[in-house]
Amino acid sequence: MEIRFCYRHPETLAHFRCFQCKRFICSECRQTLAHHYFCSRKCFYQYLIGQGMSKISSYRRYALLAWNIGLTVVLLVIGFRLEKLSEPKAGPGRETSRPVAPVGPPALQDAAARRTKAPPTLSVSRDRYLLRLQVPAHALINVWRNGQPLFSKISNGAGLLDLHLKLVPGPNRFELVVFDSAYHVVTGKHLVLLYRKPVPAVPVRSIDRVAAKSKKLALTFDGGGNGNVAEQILAILRARGIHATMFLTGRFIERYPHLVKEMVADGHEVANHTYSHPHLTTFAQNKRQDLRPGVTREFLQDQLQKTDSLFYQLTGRHLARYWRAPYGEFNDTILRWAAELGYQHIHWTPGLDTFDWVSDKNSPLYRTPVQIRKAILSRDGDGGGLRGAIVLMHLGSDRAGDSLVQALPELIDELLQRGYHPVTVTHLLR
Repeated sequence: MEIRFCYRHPETLAHFRCFQCKRFICSECRQTLAHHYFCSRKCFYQYLIGQGMSKISSYRRYALLAWNIGLTVVLLVIGFRLEKLSEPKAGPGRETSRPVAPVGPPALQDAAARRTKAPPTLSVSRDRYLLRLQVPAHALINVWRNGQPLFSKISNGAGLLDLHLKLVPGPNRFELVVFDSAYHVVTGKHLVLLYRKPVPAVPVRSIDRVAAKSKKLALTFDGGGNGNVAEQILAILRARGIHATMFLTGRFIERYPHLVKEMVADGHEVANHTYSHPHLTTFAQNKRQDLRPGVTREFLQDQLQKTDSLFYQLTGRHLARYWRAPYGEFNDTILRWAAELGYQHIHWTPGLDTFDWVSDKNSPLYRTPVQIRKAILSRDGDGGGLRGAIVLMHLGSDRAGDSLVQALPELIDELLQRGYHPVTVTHLLR
């Protein structure tokens, strides 16, 4: 069913249509006259005139013709007079029954909400895009695409609202306006999505090392659901002027928005780690990288798009076009689905998973902070073994008193002394 809006109140759904002019109207604009709905008395009297004129041909006597014409003229004069008298007069203390939204695409009226530059363009390969928007309770959300109304939605409660945006081939310029329950503009969002056919936008492969000519390596940090050591890690990196790549889940962004903003302010690169950190293959069950039941193209791409949407709502920018599969679980099919959205998969160099997330000291994977530092430096070999390497660390830890932050300062200092330059993934790939 096509959604229509009132021509007088573009923010209001139209459930009626004027019997005379055929324009769509809301319940407030509707006037029931002569068993029909009209948008105004003017249209009603025009309807009466039309009815009278249509009957002229059936009248054979001039007396009836004169009477009919005279009557309709009198009604027309009276109607216009009543319409004029019923118009609200301007003046202090006089208000209309409700505010009227601007006609046409929702260009916000307050200067603070206007953009001074064009919104960033994001290329996508699916005909739908999931956008998560923070809205107040009982808010009305109007969505326009390429200057035309697309749909309207009302929120039940305050919080994040999922909006499924349907795309057409080529550029899709979305304008979203959020009204509160009193029909005051709360916020406006602008987004440009370029929809192309679902072909891989990046090579369908996983990168775990780069053939770097100089002594560069990438320090990467995964943020799943826990960020209890992130503040300390950021302070260590900041003190040494080091920029790293952070792979964050959507839930991490929701839980630690202040940390995400701090990462961006410090110049770190933020990439995608899916929304909920799900298992994508059966590796944990049978040591095979087969697709896990329920993992489809739509599932994976929704995981990636939802996280990007959250990051965009928080920072006004999109994630770097890299992603890392949770638990290191992926196969060629999964890589291709992500590549359709323009995401390049970044793994880690074999032997450079720090296992800093292992808290059980009886586990064969457990390493103390000192062992973590020595294990990484031991890969240096003759002085160039870490060239182009990608190191995996985490922003959260269940360890008590022996987390990565105890080893990180000395590790970075030693790498710098050996002539290495810790960089972001983007810098490493250049």
